[in-house]
Amino acid sequence: MKIIKIIFLLSILGMLSCKKNGENKPLTLQDKISIRDSIAAEKISQMANDQTIKDTISGVWKAGYSHDYELFSITLENTKNRDSIKGTYRFTLQDKPEEGIITGIISQGKAIIEFYNPSNPSAHKGKAILSDWTVDYKEMNWELIKPSEQPSIPETCIFHKPVPLKSIGRPFMGKSSRNTK
Repeated sequence: MKIIKIIFLLSILGMLSCKKNGENKPLTLQDKISIRDSIAAEKISQMANDQTIKDTISGVWKAGYSHDYELFSITLENTKNRDSIKGTYRFTLQDKPEEGIITGIISQGKAIIEFYNPSNPSAHKGKAILSDWTVDYKEMNWELIKPSEQPSIPETCIFHKPVPLKSIGRPFMGKSSRNTK
């Protein structure tokens, strides 16, 4: 039994010393290039994602109906430098509408926004994150970070951009002017 414990202890010590030696191994030139390239690719991907968000975030976004609210919509637009956004929100609960101002920035695949009701300038601003856009950038998640003094704003919801309905076929023009015989 004692021999089994000693063998077990030696094998564990051997594994620990192997792991320690592997950690101190200097990186090869190939490893350094690979790491540099993956970091660059990640930065380029993040910049492209941010650019797509900036290109698609402007417009009206609506949240689906919930038992928590009757209507929740935001209207956003880019500012001149395109790193910031501004807009408005409209929230209705039990037929009591609330409207307010939104300001925020786009960074690292997210929009971090502050919102407040201008009729109560001394009120605390709320904060939320808009993130997790769908592949076509037509839906995004709302996640409340810090509530405003209006506790009715939902903690989470999904906003979508309403798609205008397209007419199918030709419009009805009334009676045909062709003679039919």
